[in-house]
Amino acid sequence: MAKTQGQKDRRAALIRATQQAVIAHGADVKLTEIAKQAGLTSGAVLYHYPDVQSLILEANRAGTERFYDERMRTLTAIDDPAEKLVRTIQSGLPSDADDDAVRLFCELGGAARR
Repeated sequence: MAKTQGQKDRRAALIRATQQAVIAHGADVKLTEIAKQAGLTSGAVLYHYPDVQSLILEANRAGTERFYDERMRTLTAIDDPAEKLVRTIQSGLPSDADDDAVRLFCELGGAARR
């Protein structure tokens, strides 16, 4: 059965809330912290995902896709190989102390070895 647009929107909002909760609380974020960030109950979160690990994995996948897509949009407009290399490196560095994409990668990347 296909997901309705409302379900897709709720899942997307839940993924964004999970990303923010991971940034705020670390990779060991609790279900209650994600639910609070999303403005939902823990049961409502589990209605959309079977467990916290699945939700965090989906949040990481979504963050990685967004990071990749933004990087590729920037790089496809550049013809000079040297400039492309510089921009590739720059795009992987935090833009400032509040760069959520990099903070999310640092939190979840560090947890990958655990």
